[in-house]
Amino acid sequence: MKKENRYISVLWLLLAESAVSAAVIGIFALLVAFLPEMPSILYDGNFYEVITGAVLGVAATVTNFFALCYTVNRAVDKYMTVRGDSEMDEEEAQKFANENAVRVQMEVTKSYILRTLILVAACALLFTGWFNVITVVIPMLVQRPLIILIEKMKGGNA
Repeated sequence: MKKENRYISVLWLLLAESAVSAAVIGIFALLVAFLPEMPSILYDGNFYEVITGAVLGVAATVTNFFALCYTVNRAVDKYMTVRGDSEMDEEEAQKFANENAVRVQMEVTKSYILRTLILVAACALLFTGWFNVITVVIPMLVQRPLIILIEKMKGGNA
């Protein structure tokens, strides 16, 4: 992946998640207008919670994806720096891969823990009462399908 294009998918995800959240806010506005007696589990009368929930959902998913891109790119860069540009035969390449597999796996594990903590923190904020649960969760649920769609539109593999 070219360095200048590494994080363009993060920007596309931000735009796509923002569009999804705007649609969810619009649906909530229509529901509030036409069904004022919605169950409190969906809406408790504070529309600002719908908006703040959408913002939190987008922020959590985009931060999560950025953390994934950053940590994976950093791990690959470290691996390639250690490897260098010299040619290796099959035996040398296998030996190098075996020696460095643990380092790469540790980077992937750290990335997973960091990204899990981001999502746990977002979910923990739901208990403050400042956010609508549905508008936080929907961006999290559509993150992977949006990433697949973005990659297909770019012509790559997800």
